[in-house]
Amino acid sequence: RHSDERTLMSAQTGHDDAKPQTVLESLLRRWRHRPDWSESERQVVVADLMHEGDERRRYLARFVTLSVLSTVLASFGLISNSIATLIAGMLLDPLMTPVLAVAASMVFGQPMRVLRALSIVGGGTLVAIATGWLVAAISPGFASTDDLTSELLLRTSPSLLDLGVAVVAGVSAGYVLTHREANSVIPGVAIAVALVPPLAAVGVLLSIGATDEARGAFLLYATNLGAIILAAT
Repeated sequence: RHSDERTLMSAQTGHDDAKPQTVLESLLRRWRHRPDWSESERQVVVADLMHEGDERRRYLARFVTLSVLSTVLASFGLISNSIATLIAGMLLDPLMTPVLAVAASMVFGQPMRVLRALSIVGGGTLVAIATGWLVAAISPGFASTDDLTSELLLRTSPSLLDLGVAVVAGVSAGYVLTHREANSVIPGVAIAVALVPPLAAVGVLLSIGATDEARGAFLLYATNLGAIILAAT
């Protein structure tokens, strides 16, 4: 009872007789007392990620178009061993929007939106693999496992380092989503996430019958996807 009275008096007088806080304690206390999102802020996030109602059809058309274009660039980059072309494909990749929609829907406790966002991710995955297969099939001078470039081989052996990159990328994407003033770093997040190169690698490798390597590339994509969703959540 006396302790409660002292706490109340400290709050009323603006003095705190507790021991001085460390820098870490001060930062944690400030973080814990951040105000909750307002309903308008939540609606902005939902509108940016979910694309529901009349906007949905136009969004899906843009999503498929950008998925094809980004995968074409990524496939060319993998086949020609061009990092610059790969980065261009990463910047065009639209998969990050439905991936973040999954994370946001999980946070908001909306299972139907989670399923809808996951269906878009699944559709984008199939489109990217099919596009990578087609690009490799029509590319001259690329017909066997002897033609595998170093950029392709990098996507066939996932490691704990790749998992760590995916976790940090997911945290970064979640931070940018919840701090609108940080939108200028979105291109860097898109490059760090790098979901389209392993998907393009799956299609390219399947086209020449390199099923074991394609399985490794898909494992890289799947682990990246899971890590990004959980970290962003």
